[in-house]
Amino acid sequence: MMFWLLIWLQTQSPCSEIKSIAIHNQDIFGTGEFGWIKRTMRALHATTKQRIIRQELIFKLGDCYDPERVRESERRLRALPFLADASISVEEGPEGVRIDVVTQDRFTLRAELSFTRRGGLNKTRASVGEKNLLGLGIDLHYTQSSRSDGNDIKRLTFHDPRFLKNFTFDSLYSHTDEGIYHSFTLAKPFWSLSDTQSFSIETLSDHTKVDLYGFAEDAIEIPIHEESTTFEWQREFGNPDQSQRLILAASALERKYEPNPQFFIPDPLDGPQVEIGYSTDRRDAFLTQTGIDMLSRTEDIPIHQAFSVRLRESYFDQSDQETLHHTLQLNMAKTMQYGQSNLLAFGLEGQVRWRESQQAARQLAVFGHLYQFLSHSQSLVVGAVFQGNQTDDELDVPLTLGEDSGLRGYDAFSLAGSKTLLFNFEHRWTYPWKTRHSTFGQVLFVDAGNAWKRGTNIDLGDLKWGFGLGLRWDMPSLFGPRVFRIDFAHGVDGENFSVSASVGQIFSFEQINSGFDKDY
Repeated sequence: MMFWLLIWLQTQSPCSEIKSIAIHNQDIFGTGEFGWIKRTMRALHATTKQRIIRQELIFKLGDCYDPERVRESERRLRALPFLADASISVEEGPEGVRIDVVTQDRFTLRAELSFTRRGGLNKTRASVGEKNLLGLGIDLHYTQSSRSDGNDIKRLTFHDPRFLKNFTFDSLYSHTDEGIYHSFTLAKPFWSLSDTQSFSIETLSDHTKVDLYGFAEDAIEIPIHEESTTFEWQREFGNPDQSQRLILAASALERKYEPNPQFFIPDPLDGPQVEIGYSTDRRDAFLTQTGIDMLSRTEDIPIHQAFSVRLRESYFDQSDQETLHHTLQLNMAKTMQYGQSNLLAFGLEGQVRWRESQQAARQLAVFGHLYQFLSHSQSLVVGAVFQGNQTDDELDVPLTLGEDSGLRGYDAFSLAGSKTLLFNFEHRWTYPWKTRHSTFGQVLFVDAGNAWKRGTNIDLGDLKWGFGLGLRWDMPSLFGPRVFRIDFAHGVDGENFSVSASVGQIFSFEQINSGFDKDY
């Protein structure tokens, strides 16, 4: 017995115990002498509490030192919207491991009165908000704005990323000339790659209007009344390198549209839904570098391959007749690195719905983004996106293209149809000169795209082209994980010269541009 005990002890790796964890949270501009503007900004900012930073760490005093958990904690900190940057250093010694966590706050108070023009639309906006209320990481924001297309909105949002320590809580209330929208979400997410389960419950009430573009000079508005409650639970059966999850969800949905003689208005829906799904995500590595979509801020890109499938059964009461709907959803995502100079992201989202035994709706979105790094300061970026949407028994909401969604030089929502195709080409150059807190750059771009009506084949000869020059400003202490952009564009097909400004690249490595969806 003693012999086997000695053999077992010899096979055990010695544990380097974590003896010290020091948090060094720097103010928004670090240390030094500052002018009155920066002194005022520092006075208006509440520094993040150390306990807020500490609770994002997935290691604690007395644990055995695990490099992977340290790197994951570092990525978690950099993902926080109220931090400009974060890094973790480790010092191993004979008495144990000392860990130093260094973070820098971002200026998160927002008070704005502005007039902007983007995608042919004028927008006036007044807002006040704080993404790090009292240094607790809480986001509270109020916005009042109006656009030249008649869209007026008052919006209040609240986000607590650590509600009751282990949960997140989100609420949104929106009052517009189109109606009232509000939602509440309570969730226990996967806090780390080692967590085994998550759940969420969401309630939604939508009494606004759906905008239909492409049928008249202005959008046609269809009033909608929707109430829903959804509960979702996920169970992790895999490991940090190979995630495998079971997904179960249940919901109740009630939706109806007000009549409009110009369009097919679907029957009201009222009934329960149940859903089962499976997802897998093979995480090969995490790429940590600058110069992907930011100019100076460190970015974390997962090199991974993900797949998920969901099957939803809906039992609706429609016009005094009970109908059964079957919905199949497929999602795939893959990012790859070729050598040291190429990154490729590919994504696919598809959905098919059957009403009883007849196919009733189809949706598909496919994108590919290629980044080629020519040097530490220059890169070529190419993107291609196809989206299609067709339904036989729902409100047929057209897809749109314009400056808001990546076709610069053309008004927002100016192209509409049941399918869209978009190509983007950018040469990005980060200027060699920079200030202490800011980095600047430029973009030369060419865009091409169009939208086709239902029943019309895609013809590449119909593509509309735009080109121009853009300027970029990266200041993590102010803009966080996004850059400020201003683009000067010209549409080849007789469109006027346009200037647009916003925060965020027109498209990012692993995302499809969402346009105005979250613009307010």
